[in-house]
Amino acid sequence: MALMVVAYAPSVIEDIRMLQKEHASGLYGAFAFTVANFLVGIPWLLLVALVFSTVVYWLSALRVSGTGFALFTMWLYGDLLAAESLMVLISALTPQFVTALAIVSFTNGLWLAVDGFLVPVSQLNAFWKCMTRPLCSHCFEISS
Repeated sequence: MALMVVAYAPSVIEDIRMLQKEHASGLYGAFAFTVANFLVGIPWLLLVALVFSTVVYWLSALRVSGTGFALFTMWLYGDLLAAESLMVLISALTPQFVTALAIVSFTNGLWLAVDGFLVPVSQLNAFWKCMTRPLCSHCFEISS
């Protein structure tokens, strides 16, 4: 889902062009624009994360609990918020659609590559292996 955030780039670029015209007229500044867009986007991203989590969490046979579902939804929401924020930043720095699309796509791909998604489980250290099972006994063995 975070990779699909690039579809929002044309809208952001158009909004930035509108901001430039309205800022020149003295209506509002960049800070008000940024805060307003962020506050307006929060509920929609939460709705998208909730709908997606409702379908995917139970179909993925993950831990059947309310806290597990809430944690999954929170991480998904945070990921979507970070991906959209990155896309807005890059679109503001590169106002050409194709350039922004390419840079955002590359950055999201790099994000996936270095975030551990492509690391085999056998090469992960004990901390990352135990993130799914935080109370497992071998993670908390005290060696003397």
